[in-house]
Amino acid sequence: SKLTLRLVISFTLMIIIPVSIVYLVSVSFLTKSINSWFDVKVESALEGGLSLGQKTLNILMKDVELKSRSISYTIGNTAMDQRRSVLTDMREKFNIEEVIIYDEQLKILELSSANESQIPTIPNYEDIEKSLNGFYGFIEEVDNKILLRAYMPIISNTEISLTKSFLEIKQPIPIEIANLAISVESVYEDYQRLA
Repeated sequence: SKLTLRLVISFTLMIIIPVSIVYLVSVSFLTKSINSWFDVKVESALEGGLSLGQKTLNILMKDVELKSRSISYTIGNTAMDQRRSVLTDMREKFNIEEVIIYDEQLKILELSSANESQIPTIPNYEDIEKSLNGFYGFIEEVDNKILLRAYMPIISNTEISLTKSFLEIKQPIPIEIANLAISVESVYEDYQRLA
């Protein structure tokens, strides 16, 4: 029985010592690994990238707003028979993909597009209503492209008209910026899910 007890104790020590060493090393490794995965610096970098992407989109939207105000003012002071040529000139000057003028019934009055084969999509009346007091713009994804879409009322100073007209601008976000924004947002969502 003494021999059996000694054998049990010696085998127990032979098992406990290596298992303890492996356990301590494993716990230390996993703790350091998990802490490095969910490091505050990584999270703040991802949040910074997300914020930077949002600010870039805001700057692009502000640029579209300035362009739409300029076009709206110019079209409002242009005679009806010259609107098409002025609209095309301004679209090319501002490097905009598509500019459309609608009336209150969403009938297209004038259209200038960089892609003539593209059929324009009729906007929601709610979006037009939101632009009654001034500029209204938003970001949307269409056919794997991110577009800035903006609306602006046209105030005509040359002719007295009872019907209102509205300007619509479609401007795609450069593909590099769009891909980076989508990538950062996707990685940030994955990181939050893992956390």
